Amino acid sequence: MSTNRESTFLITGASGVIGGALVELLAGHRIYALGHSKTGAARAGVTWLSGDIRQPDLGLGADYARIADEVDRVIHVAAMVDFNRDEETIRSINVTGTRNVLRFCEVAGAGIVHTSSSFVARAESAKVVTGTGCAGGRDDYLRSKIDGEAAVRTSGIDYVIARPSLLMGDSATGKIVRHQGLHTFLGAYVKGALPFVPFSDTAQVDFLAQDMVAAALARLATADLDGAEYWLTAGDNAVATGEIVALCGELYGAAGIELTTPRYFEIEAVQRLILPALGDVLDAKARNKFDNLLAMASLFTDAPFESSLGKGPFAGIEPTAETARDLLTRTVRAYWLPETVAA
Repeated sequence: MSTNRESTFLITGASGVIGGALVELLAGHRIYALGHSKTGAARAGVTWLSGDIRQPDLGLGADYARIADEVDRVIHVAAMVDFNRDEETIRSINVTGTRNVLRFCEVAGAGIVHTSSSFVARAESAKVVTGTGCAGGRDDYLRSKIDGEAAVRTSGIDYVIARPSLLMGDSATGKIVRHQGLHTFLGAYVKGALPFVPFSDTAQVDFLAQDMVAAALARLATADLDGAEYWLTAGDNAVATGEIVALCGELYGAAGIELTTPRYFEIEAVQRLILPALGDVLDAKARNKFDNLLAMASLFTDAPFESSLGKGPFAGIEPTAETARDLLTRTVRAYWLPETVAA
């Protein structure tokens, strides 16, 4: 399918950050945009659908067969990424939902671009952190993504698997519709609510701008489906925790605001020495935020992910240390640095 001819795509999760961007990037093709509702920007060639991938017919009802007859390829983006959700909810979307989408592909005779997560590679090492309110959700999430990938590989359907890392906002503005895990860390630090960092200062924090991830998926949408896994990650250009803290200090220092330099603790020490005491100090909301941060921190190590960007189908899509720093700067200015300073 690596041609410029007009194709017909079904995009799941089209009402989300990445799915919505894909609708824009694939202009010129016929698109069925499947989301929680039919609300979406009206544009030529795009039909917005209200559906539910947890349902065998994706919630399409009587339109299922007709749409399947028209679709050439599916870009499966819809997923549950919230560590606070129970296992049944996570698997109903990430595993059962994926199987339902694969069944649609079979009926349609369509291939699939399946969006997974780079953190499937850390499923075992992350288990060093247990006993937090979100560790179970983290493990359920990672297992669901692993099982979703397995379902794709054994389906007999032509496929590629995309493994993006942490999602950040738009590369030009830093803005994002919903804050992700790294935003929790940044916000807590610059607000003075993070007296220590629950991972080493050399831990590599891998993230990409939402538009870069969408651009990479758009490339895969029109490339040959070769059964490979593609790592949509910063790789060697990930940013160490200490560098992130230092950058925040520079931005606030330029505004005459001094941020307290936090202490760094290895996760094992946090779990053994600090976690037991938190129940007496933090309220439920604050404890949940800390648990989320600790669950996320357990996914980072000093070793970088491999990255597929900048080569093959992703020529011209390549993160650098400079783009990562720029994105962090725009994010902090967009959400936390006082407006008079950010301007």
